[in-house]
Amino acid sequence: MSESVIEIHPHLEARMKERGVSLEEIERTLKSGWPADDTKPGAYGKVYVFSYNREWCGKVFGEKEVRVYYNPSAKR
Repeated sequence: MSESVIEIHPHLEARMKERGVSLEEIERTLKSGWPADDTKPGAYGKVYVFSYNREWCGKVFGEKEVRVYYNPSAKR
């Protein structure tokens, strides 16, 4: 089985950094997450909740929810 390649657009990479989300978290969300129930028509989404127990923006969070939305047929 071949591995798929995830292409990260520079804008997305900046947003990931801004939101504290790693590529590994995106990969795990895509692989093990459940379907997001708020996707737009023609798009897909996955959600995964990670144990976090750290401070983010001055507040401690026990969990971190990562949502990934994508459209596999979108033009690049």
